[in-house]
Amino acid sequence: MFEGISGALGAIKAASPKILASVAIACGLLLFAPSALLNALGMTEVVSTYRSLIGLSLLASVVLLVADFLWWLSSKWHESRQAKHMMSVRIQSLSELTPDEKAYLLPYVASEDNTLYYSVEDGVVWGLVRKEILYQAAHVGDMVNGFAFNMQPWARRHLSSNQHLLNGAAPSPPTPRQRFGLY
Repeated sequence: MFEGISGALGAIKAASPKILASVAIACGLLLFAPSALLNALGMTEVVSTYRSLIGLSLLASVVLLVADFLWWLSSKWHESRQAKHMMSVRIQSLSELTPDEKAYLLPYVASEDNTLYYSVEDGVVWGLVRKEILYQAAHVGDMVNGFAFNMQPWARRHLSSNQHLLNGAAPSPPTPRQRFGLY
């Protein structure tokens, strides 16, 4: 007996909102349809015999639909709060940049460069990637010319309107070509 109840509850839990909405609509139509329509469909006797079960099915499917909607709404709200929190953490990280990190970011803002090339072994660049300020724009590159890195759009917007955050930048870092003496 418990296996049957457990199986039914599992099936109800796994039911998609489409199925629940279909059940709710069908039960609602059966319960509230005019008697002439029920007679034409030959459902008058079925509805009168199983009215309480049809009503229970309607109630259960509507409750589950509302619960599913509230769960979805709360997850969206949680995602929104988490995204706002992450953005505030990222923006806070821009106010805590080291002079070396500022030197790497300055050309993106001051010269409005979209792509700069750095060595794939550059720890400062990968630190900025880890902070989600920069991202590797392409996986194609080499040790002489470097690899392409772009600034995240949110970081560019924030630093462009708050350029004082880049004050105190260290001297410009050498490009990969300069590091190999190829200017």
